[in-house]
Amino acid sequence: MPGADGVPLRGAQVLSHDPSGFTEGGNVPHLVLEYSANVTQEVDWSGLFSRLHRAVADAGAPLGGCKSRAVRHEAYHVADGQASGAFVHLTLGLLAGRTDEVKAALTGRCLQLLAEEYRPSQESLELQISVELRDLHRESYQKVP
Repeated sequence: MPGADGVPLRGAQVLSHDPSGFTEGGNVPHLVLEYSANVTQEVDWSGLFSRLHRAVADAGAPLGGCKSRAVRHEAYHVADGQASGAFVHLTLGLLAGRTDEVKAALTGRCLQLLAEEYRPSQESLELQISVELRDLHRESYQKVP
């Protein structure tokens, strides 16, 4: 497969389109958890990410391809700017092809897991928790194993 300069990329993986939407040869799932800096509770990242990965796998994505990271934001503004305003937002990136029902079930399950994890912060902050699923275009997603 050629790169931008026309030179073949060694090890690049070309993903074939599967109409069922459940075969992810590219091991795509990306989970990005963003949170405001005033969410200071201790989080077992490995445990939380393992639970989220299981939810994604239950929706048909390969567990072995899940990649998660957390990003703490120092510069943020929630609602009217009060110090108690806080957020936790999970963005899921999956190859397109799942039904709306599967997507709704997955985002609902992830929201439930986040609400459970961040219960202490919900008690001390005006915490908004949200989940967004983005369909990644199969024909343009590329990766090197």
